[in-house]
Amino acid sequence: MDYGHDRIYYQEYDEDKDYGYMGSKTKFYLQYKTKGDLNSKEYPGVYFCCHEDDFINTFESVTDEVLSIQKNLAFWYYDPKDIEMNDEDLVFYLSKMLLFVIPITLNFIYKKSHARDVEMAYALEHHVPILPLIMESGLEQDFTNVCGNIQFLDKTNTDPTAIPCKEKIEKFLKEVLIDKYTICKIRESFDAYVFLSYRKKDRKYVEKVMSLIHADEVCRDIAIWYDEFLIPGENPDISIEVALKKSSLFVLAVTNSILETPNYVRDVEYPMAKRNNKPILPIQLEKVDQDEVSQCYNGIPEIIPADNVEKITQKILVGLKKNKIVLRKNDCLPKHLFFMSLAYLYGIDVERKPEISVELLKRAADNGLDKAYEKLVNMYSIGDGVKRDYYEAIVWQKKYIKILENRKSYLDKKSAILLEKNRRRIEKLKELSVDGNIRPEEEYDLSDVIPELLKEPYTSWDIEIKLSDELANLGELLVYIGNAKLAKECYERAYKLRKRLINGSSSSQILYKTSSSLNLIGLMYLWDMNKKEAWKIFEKTLEISEKLAQKFGCWEYWTSVVYNLNQFDGICETREEVEKAKEYSKRALWISEHILDSKTILAMRCRGDSLLSLSNICRIEKKWEEAENYGERALEIYKEIYKALNEIEDLKRISSGMSNLGKIFKENYDNIRAIEYYKQCVELDLKIFKETGTVASENNLSSSYSNLGSMYERKGKTREARNYFEKALEIDKRLANETDAAFFWSNLATTNNNIGNVLNYEERYDEARRYYSEAIRIDQNLKQILPKMEGLAIVFHNLAYLNELDERNQDAKEYYEKSLEIRAELAEKTGIETHISLLLEEIEKVEDIIKAEGNLERKKIFYKRYLKLGEELADKYKSTVIQIKMLKKLGKLFDSLDEYDDALKYYEQIILIRQNETESEACIDQEEMLLILRKLGRICESLNKWENAKEYYKMALEYAEKYENYTVVCFSLNSLGILYEEEENWEKAKNCYNRALLVGHKCVDENGTAIAMMALSETMFNLGFFYSNQHMYSKSKTYFRKDLKILEKLMEMRGGVKIQTCVRDTLKKLGDVNMQEGNWEEATEYYKKASELEIKY
Repeated sequence: MDYGHDRIYYQEYDEDKDYGYMGSKTKFYLQYKTKGDLNSKEYPGVYFCCHEDDFINTFESVTDEVLSIQKNLAFWYYDPKDIEMNDEDLVFYLSKMLLFVIPITLNFIYKKSHARDVEMAYALEHHVPILPLIMESGLEQDFTNVCGNIQFLDKTNTDPTAIPCKEKIEKFLKEVLIDKYTICKIRESFDAYVFLSYRKKDRKYVEKVMSLIHADEVCRDIAIWYDEFLIPGENPDISIEVALKKSSLFVLAVTNSILETPNYVRDVEYPMAKRNNKPILPIQLEKVDQDEVSQCYNGIPEIIPADNVEKITQKILVGLKKNKIVLRKNDCLPKHLFFMSLAYLYGIDVERKPEISVELLKRAADNGLDKAYEKLVNMYSIGDGVKRDYYEAIVWQKKYIKILENRKSYLDKKSAILLEKNRRRIEKLKELSVDGNIRPEEEYDLSDVIPELLKEPYTSWDIEIKLSDELANLGELLVYIGNAKLAKECYERAYKLRKRLINGSSSSQILYKTSSSLNLIGLMYLWDMNKKEAWKIFEKTLEISEKLAQKFGCWEYWTSVVYNLNQFDGICETREEVEKAKEYSKRALWISEHILDSKTILAMRCRGDSLLSLSNICRIEKKWEEAENYGERALEIYKEIYKALNEIEDLKRISSGMSNLGKIFKENYDNIRAIEYYKQCVELDLKIFKETGTVASENNLSSSYSNLGSMYERKGKTREARNYFEKALEIDKRLANETDAAFFWSNLATTNNNIGNVLNYEERYDEARRYYSEAIRIDQNLKQILPKMEGLAIVFHNLAYLNELDERNQDAKEYYEKSLEIRAELAEKTGIETHISLLLEEIEKVEDIIKAEGNLERKKIFYKRYLKLGEELADKYKSTVIQIKMLKKLGKLFDSLDEYDDALKYYEQIILIRQNETESEACIDQEEMLLILRKLGRICESLNKWENAKEYYKMALEYAEKYENYTVVCFSLNSLGILYEEEENWEKAKNCYNRALLVGHKCVDENGTAIAMMALSETMFNLGFFYSNQHMYSKSKTYFRKDLKILEKLMEMRGGVKIQTCVRDTLKKLGDVNMQEGNWEEATEYYKKASELEIKY
């Protein structure tokens, strides 16, 4: 293959040399491939791992592509069809590799293979990075299903808007491979090299010998050379002799195989060591005939058993002393410790031992080496060589920040001293001058100050920039574990530093970082559930980001603007805030489509985020169709990006999109689709949490469990609901206790409340009380935070309802009143329409219990207090939405008190607003409008305002016909018929009933709902009553009997006291009609049935 002047080299082995055998005559070795005439030993080792049937088709193309991107690496491999390899030998090779590159095919996924079941499994177990490359289209989900939640790159993706696969490979390689310069520095840091001589068939002992050499800590910095990876194109004898001459000790692995013939160790390596006067250390690894060894290896020193570690160490020290080698001479130097730590982390000329690496890094860090701190934080944050541990990462990040703070303090003090020295110099010059003045050049001469400051490796400015960055990084780590309070403190300190730096710099990057710090502070306010403060901060951040974008115009700053514009949808509460958030999101969408390059992945993400934000706002506004449309478009974009990039961040976006659609369908009572989306959310969030392990991802998983639980609760499937709520509870408990963040304690209280609701539904009242009580305990601890007062009100309400069901009315009233007090405070403080509506609902609940008690005096006191508050709130907050909600509640309250004049006044105000303001349509839908019109008709009847009643029923009829609500058409015609009967206008009454009959049959035939059957039942009853008044008893009985049949069906469908009352009334009327006809026996039978029904219920 042609790479210009570079060539691809493969490792070749001399057929006459013994490199070990396996089985009968099968050769056993790894080959390597590099780009150019390169020494594989000098470059990071990458292992090529594939299904044996795919080797021919994938090896050349994959390795060529990777080497064209990163030439400074060595690909190690073996052809499965030529070589048989056992697991013991394999582990030896794999332990040297820094990366596994794996072509993913149908064979790899579904056929049993050593590559998948052993090699890839080794990499995952030992935290070695892997690069899976999808080679055949459509295998993404199959790979995840079989191999687990592992990120991959899709080489089959042809999306022109996606980042090219080559670019993604390049980015990945830079992150995981160590560079040549660093490898050279590591090798320079070793105290000495030891030459390890062994037979290839004994390679299983290599790791053991290396561990024996390093068993004593004093020998830690000894490197070991062995001939497993020889340089291509050179004579192995020469390469081995060069390596041996550089070594200070010759270690011989003594086994029975070194006695065999032919034998390269005996014939070449051992004599070479003798010729070069190298100290020889034989280590016995198997039971051997020592006399025979002495005969074969002339002049061999004492053979030391492998279990005599102390003596092995003594011999090593003696051997090195002959070469005047001083061990651990650089042990106090932090840079030396740092490079030794990398040697053990990546297995460079020593065995790979991450635990030693971590210990050395900690020592280097404790001696003030910046790189050591950064490496430790990185290792623990991403799980490089160690198990991911955010808490340990935070410990070292805090120590690093302390080092930076001390440096800054030292420089500040030194600067102050030098400047004071300079001030005294100026004063002395003034004293010596004739007129007390000195020349400007003398006053501003800092020649004594600047050299002193230049001696320092850092400037105060540099440290402040670095310190602000590291404080922001610490904040991010604290967010991962959910400690919002400390994270906010870090972000605030970073912000103050960056804000001060702005004054001394025109750097746009510092201004950008300042904006970023401010934004993160806002997010922390959200974690503390302080939405108002978060809103203020987000607006400041938006202002800065817009100034940057308009001044510099680069995509990075415009992306920041889009991000900031889309932050408001989740924190808007008042109608004004909702409108402003919508305006912001529309601006974000416009920027995504017109300023950013719409074909790029970045612009697609921004567009998806803007659409999702708009969807959420439309959901808040209850504009379901718009919300669904925006949400579906956002989700489609996220899926397209994930298919192209396969990055976890885009999977998070898909989950957010799914959750948003689930909420839309839940709130619009489309239960089937809501459950469908929430199930997908659970699957995605579980995958994301397994991949990232962050607090945020675990919290999202808890939310998805809760959302799914709430849907099953709504469907009455309490076992499933409780199962998901308990899964959420387990997570919420852990997060709350580990982070102590208000956000997670709030979630824990909510989940306890949810489980209490399910147990309440199951009539397990005592168990429900325990969960409610726990929710109250948590919420009371959080009640200084405004939103948690709402949570406390909810739990008090639910506990009151439980006691009401359990017939403990006094306890119910007590908890309703507690809830009511909180609702009143929230409504007065915020004016948010939701709080006002819930306040009035709570008033109704308490009123119901007082009404049942029959305590008229208490009832009056109660209404003087809370209805006055309700009317004041209705007058205070003038928005149409709040006004209508208040008027509806007040109208309902006075209606329930039989105070019809006041009820009429409030309901008529709603009609007036509805007729004059189109905005009101958003808060009162057609169903509610029809209900209010019919209520007005009934109230006017009660007040004997017959004409007014007829007008309202006619309005309801007209409105229902317009919107094709035929059930209400039927009810309205019946109401009008009754009024015409009262006026003895028999013809109009009859016409109304007959029209109602046709419409009622149509409703039942089309949908068969209970409400449609109720409307038809009412019509049958009214016709029966009408013909009874006309003395047409036969017709009357026919309609009453038809009514009875409909009611019997309703009893089967839903039952209930209301239906039973209707049955009883119809039976009585049949008795009356038969009595009028003189059918005493039949009349008595109907009366008897009605009486039995009355007694029973």
